[in-house]
Amino acid sequence: MIKQRLLILGSLREFVQLIQTAKSRGIYTIVCDGYPNSIGKTFADKSYDIDVGDTDRIVSICQLERVDGIITSFSDYLFECMVKIANKAGLKCYFSPEKLDYYRNKDVMKQMFEKLKIPTAKYKRLGIGFSDSELDDMEFPVVVKPLDKYGSRGVLVLYSVEEIKKHFDFVCATSEVKEILVEEAMDFEVEGASFFTPQRGDKRALLDLSARNAKFYRLERVKQEKLVHPERHSDRIMEQIRVDFRLQEKPEHIECFDNSNIQGEHAVSACVVFRSAKPSKRDYRNFNIKTVVGPDDFASMEEAVYRRYKRMLDENQPLPQLIVIDGGKGQLSASLKALDDLGIRGQVAIVGIA
Repeated sequence: MIKQRLLILGSLREFVQLIQTAKSRGIYTIVCDGYPNSIGKTFADKSYDIDVGDTDRIVSICQLERVDGIITSFSDYLFECMVKIANKAGLKCYFSPEKLDYYRNKDVMKQMFEKLKIPTAKYKRLGIGFSDSELDDMEFPVVVKPLDKYGSRGVLVLYSVEEIKKHFDFVCATSEVKEILVEEAMDFEVEGASFFTPQRGDKRALLDLSARNAKFYRLERVKQEKLVHPERHSDRIMEQIRVDFRLQEKPEHIECFDNSNIQGEHAVSACVVFRSAKPSKRDYRNFNIKTVVGPDDFASMEEAVYRRYKRMLDENQPLPQLIVIDGGKGQLSASLKALDDLGIRGQVAIVGIA
């Protein structure tokens, strides 16, 4: 009897049970993702180390291996890749491409709920520069989320229009359409059920253990991403920095300054450089402070920043997208004065971290 052949998209720990279940039913299992040493690949009949986003290559594998069907679990990104692969390869799949909008576009999903008379929270769809009056009939607090992404990315509970405007860029950071969906927070009860948070005893210990496991799992996923997809990991870090500091572009080039001295003498400054979220050690610079007498941290910072960017301008080198100053308002003001003297204030974002 010829075994059915199933492609499983994903091979981390959460896929082991899926692989074992398929094999227990006499199905030949082939797993595919970009994690070369993941545990699921030790259980499957065959495995491939290919990024799940490379759908064309995986379609070729499906044809080569004469795959009968495809399945995945756990991740919204894997789910979307699965649907694309199944459609291209003509495989059996429990979801179709034309239904993807119901899955990833919250406005379309809400319209479907209303059409089917399924109760759903009151909501508004908002774009950049929305007016306060658009939310006049909404009751706070509200749940704010990106319009076209799934999962919990960018989801916040907010309590005022001002908070929505403040966090708009963060919510939209992963969105392709740069719109948000604002819905009233639902307060409801489930008949016959009560909810509580244990404060002590075995149940509290179990809750704490679950939280630790979730944190550990997230750290492991980030570590795996860094190893297998370093470009994606770096891009995620730069995007987070862009959102946090409200920059116009991703900070591909970051420079950081700090001062030091020995008991008020022999003042020095250092410039540490990051490119694509990675240390660029060949670009590091040390400055022996020449114009400052005594322990004047502000003047030392001004000299170091001035000398660094004076030379970069003289040599026609591109300026960084972000300058980070180790210090408070005084060091930051001194650095801004240096940029003013060079005529480049406003061309480079600069922040101080005390």
